[in-house]
Amino acid sequence: WLLPLLTNPRVNDGETLILLTFDETEDYTIQNTVYSVLLGDTVPLKLRGTTDNTLYTHYSSLSTVQANWGLKSLGRGDMIA
Repeated sequence: WLLPLLTNPRVNDGETLILLTFDETEDYTIQNTVYSVLLGDTVPLKLRGTTDNTLYTHYSSLSTVQANWGLKSLGRGDMIA
C-alpha cells in the first residue's frame, strides 16, 4: 500500500508529508518508545536519513498540522507540543 502511494504523482507532489508511527509497546513497566518516519518530498534533503532524538508526543503530530495550516489549538496537550 505504501509504494503505490509514494509513487503516485497526485499524492507525492512536493506538498505532501506522510507520517508513519509505530507505537506498540506492551510492557508498561518500561518507558514507551514510539518510532516514526517522515516520508515525502517536503522533507528537506539535509534531514533525509537522519535521526532526531528529541522527545515528541502524539500531540507533536497534531501541533505540526495545526502550525502548517494556521489552525487554533484544540486544547492543553497540543499547546505545549
